[in-house]
Amino acid sequence: MAEPTLDPRSIALLGLYRSYRRDGTEAWLDTRGTSMRPLVGPGSAMLVAFGRQPTGLGEIVVFEQGDGIVAHRIVGQRVEDGRQRFIVKGDAEAYFDRPIGHDDILGVVRGIRRESGGPIQHRGVDGRSSRAIARVSRWCGRGARIAQRVAIRTPSPIRGVALGAISTLARVPTRLISAPITQQHGAEGR
Repeated sequence: MAEPTLDPRSIALLGLYRSYRRDGTEAWLDTRGTSMRPLVGPGSAMLVAFGRQPTGLGEIVVFEQGDGIVAHRIVGQRVEDGRQRFIVKGDAEAYFDRPIGHDDILGVVRGIRRESGGPIQHRGVDGRSSRAIARVSRWCGRGARIAQRVAIRTPSPIRGVALGAISTLARVPTRLISAPITQQHGAEGR
């Protein structure tokens, strides 16, 4: 069986981001994914303070995952084997990522530009709004996990529909709480 190979561009970017972490560099990163919508979507940019560690619930951290990096929100913390672990999840995702530690974190997002050259937004990135989004997102993740356990035990035709609906329904509360933040930003940008 052939071993998976990493894309040379991904290897180079990971090396660059690790050097940014070591040097404490702040840099803008363009985004491609949709896991943090509606706050951060494709075409947005994030100001990342590389080398900085999170200080609390709701912050968006950048960490390595596979051959790339991911920016997801801290929705909880726990201690495993005497080490602090962060529970992270994309705002638009139904399920949690694997827990991450301090060593996994490349940096912390300090601001967002939703469009090229647009104003820097901090709402939803830190403060009360980010903590509120984190709490709702955590409850949605817990609900999705419970619903998945129940759905797996249902008969086959219903199982597929139920499992498909979980992801969609788990996103609704987080989108609702994020809507005023993204709409207010839209009004400021005009």
